Amino acid sequence: MSYEDPRSRDRRFPNRPTHQDFIDLADVVQGNDTRAETGLATPVAILGIDEASLMYFIEQRFGTLSQATGGALPAKPDPLLMALYFDAMAVGKGLGEVRARRELRRAQFTAWAEGADAGADEAHWKDGEFTKNPYDEEGS
Repeated sequence: MSYEDPRSRDRRFPNRPTHQDFIDLADVVQGNDTRAETGLATPVAILGIDEASLMYFIEQRFGTLSQATGGALPAKPDPLLMALYFDAMAVGKGLGEVRARRELRRAQFTAWAEGADAGADEAHWKDGEFTKNPYDEEGS
């Protein structure tokens, strides 16, 4: 599925994907960056996990990956590699949350549409998003 997003028309980035996954990934990364840069959330708070557990987990993963790659990756990651690993986990968590919210909205809409007039599904759902959410209307 292709999603028409204004960012896709930027001539500086002619090969930028227009797929909904790219849009979601970009939104998650920008949101995480904003939260961290403005002090709204620490990197550990973004993941919602115990810091000592996270650090131990990352160190253990690098040890395993180092063995699996014959030492191509260091057994003890430097701060940059740890930050990249953490960032990938944070993006994965955020992407999962975005998809879960979308599926919940889809399920809510489907439940509403099945009890309403035929054709409501097409009238209010486009490109994976509501054009009009019946649950946002007063009295619903």
